[in-house]
Amino acid sequence: MKKIKLLFTLVVISLLLSSCDQGVSFNGEVIDQITQKPIQGVAINIRNWDTTYTDSLGTYKFSKMHYGYFGDIEILLEKDGYKTKHLNLTTQNERKTDQVIKLEKSNGKFANSIDQKYQIIMFYINKYFLSLLNLLTLLFVAFHKNTLYRFNWIIGILFLNLTLYFSITDFHLVNFHLINGPIYLQHYSWHPFSLKIVFPGASILFWILYFAKREWVILEPEISEE
Repeated sequence: MKKIKLLFTLVVISLLLSSCDQGVSFNGEVIDQITQKPIQGVAINIRNWDTTYTDSLGTYKFSKMHYGYFGDIEILLEKDGYKTKHLNLTTQNERKTDQVIKLEKSNGKFANSIDQKYQIIMFYINKYFLSLLNLLTLLFVAFHKNTLYRFNWIIGILFLNLTLYFSITDFHLVNFHLINGPIYLQHYSWHPFSLKIVFPGASILFWILYFAKREWVILEPEISEE
């Protein structure tokens, strides 16, 4: 009974999300990468939620209250004659909201490297296949009486789920999370400019060892000699 309560507590903690209202605020300047001159009229799409534009000085400012948890601040900068640029303002190396963004000129119409259909495909793989893999592995580890290092495996399955976010514009890595929950229900609209790839490391490692080196994860019962 204590093990079930502990397991339930860990699951709740791993899936707990903040529901507090969150202010979304950032500002900066957009310039030409070569001339270093400001660019007017650059559309700055904030996660398909709102859009603002740069003024004659190339500056932009956005501030609005979002009701409920907002998550990562992803922006997409678009302007005819320039390559589309994708930034995640929530990552460690782009946490500064007051920054100078350089746009590179483009020959003709700029096309994204990743089609949205792949975002949708990965969303369903994450939601159904990988989430189910984690859930079944968690139940197997928790209730199989001969599981070795049970607590360590449970912690790993609940939290050690590497999540990578690749930009749809040029497939560069814009953000990653080493620690993530085991169930991936978040819709791809939360990261509309990113391809989300999840690696449930603990679950994959457990089953590799289970089929290759079972004695490392399962305590085999001793056979008594009569």
